[in-house]
Amino acid sequence: MMYSLIDLPKNMIGFKAQWQITERDCNEVLQPAVENHLQKAENINCVLVLNNFNEHLKNSALKSLKYFIKWRSKVKRIAIVAESEALKKIIGVLNTLMPAELKGFSSDELKMAIDWAGNEVEHEATVFDSGLNV
Repeated sequence: MMYSLIDLPKNMIGFKAQWQITERDCNEVLQPAVENHLQKAENINCVLVLNNFNEHLKNSALKSLKYFIKWRSKVKRIAIVAESEALKKIIGVLNTLMPAELKGFSSDELKMAIDWAGNEVEHEATVFDSGLNV
């Protein structure tokens, strides 16, 4: 299930997901929010909060990234907030594959994640190393 986050800076969008992100979530929440945002902003800066991160959410979150391929030239920063060692590795790998900048934050760093993604101000955040030598 996915929800749009409110009370974010005007230059960004955000989503909160838990348990599993469905195709319906992507079609009815993610896609319309991004398209609406792009009518008002040139770029996509996003915060994604993943609660109850588990195997189902991991797989569905990765599938939902395909929607961002459509807007890949517009996506600048994605802050991912979650408590997961697996996600830390995924973020490290995705950073090598995507033109956007991805950064992982722990759940107690939500404000920092919003600042980083929305204001493009560099903060010290937990560095998620994929452990891969690429």
